Amino acid sequence: MTMMLKITKVGYETEHLQIDIPIGEQKTIKVNMQPQAKEISFQSDPPSSHVYVFREKSREVYDGVKTKKIKNIKLKHWKHLGVTPFTYYTDPSDPLKHNDQLKFSRPEYQDKIDRFKSGINHYHMVLDPK
Repeated sequence: MTMMLKITKVGYETEHLQIDIPIGEQKTIKVNMQPQAKEISFQSDPPSSHVYVFREKSREVYDGVKTKKIKNIKLKHWKHLGVTPFTYYTDPSDPLKHNDQLKFSRPEYQDKIDRFKSGINHYHMVLDPK
């Protein structure tokens, strides 16, 4: 029997593990979990660049005009983390997760996108002029 396990613990990155267990047998599994970063430093060339993380949340909204029902709508936005150079202290209610999109932005420069990677505590981005 093949099973997909989701292992979670507060303060640690979520792990997914696929295992095979023959029917009727027991299996002990050991998982080395990576702690979530508590402090992440951001720098850029030039300095004073804004750093954002992409967020998509769902919200229930009453549609009183067309369907007269409650429906879920997706809200997509860029959450501002700070202005470089800065140290970001992880928000436990909205932690950065592996593969989150990070955007470095500054007027008169091209935006740059990076991905948050578990275990990386320092990001440095070089922005190109427009």
